[in-house]
Order: sequence, then structure tokens, then C-alpha cells
Amino acid sequence: MYAPASKTWDWDDLSPFTSNTCMFMGDFNVDLDQDGEKAKRLLEWADSRSLSAITPGCSKSLRSDREIDYAIVAGVQKDVQT
Repeated sequence: MYAPASKTWDWDDLSPFTSNTCMFMGDFNVDLDQDGEKAKRLLEWADSRSLSAITPGCSKSLRSDREIDYAIVAGVQKDVQT
């Protein structure tokens, strides 16, 4: 998925697409360690849907140190190979 910084929708709009076993992967445009309130809203939504964020532990961009590409999952193995 791609969530542009200018998105007009809310994380809760994705709730109908969640299940006991699901995965959202992509560019969330939210650094979970650096983005304060934006990160809090995303993590609160994920927690309310029993989802966990799985991050690679490093930036995937040559232009930035921000870690905005990751997976949010439920009911799947949570190991990351780098």
C-alpha cells in the first residue's frame, strides 16, 4: 500500500479489510519512532485491530533516515530477514 503524506482518509477506513490473518505492507509515510502523534494514531488503530507493526530496523531510502516502509500484520509469522 502507499499512504501519501497528503492522504485524506483515516486509518480506520482500512478496518473492513482486516481479519485474524492479514498483512498490510508498504510505504506508510509514518516513522513509528520519529513521528509522534501520527505514529500514535497509526499504532492505536493497529492495536485496536490486534495488528502488530513489523519494521526492518533500518531505512530503505538513500535520501532519508526515516523508516516508513514496513508491514502491519495479524496472525502471521513475524520474522524479518534482511
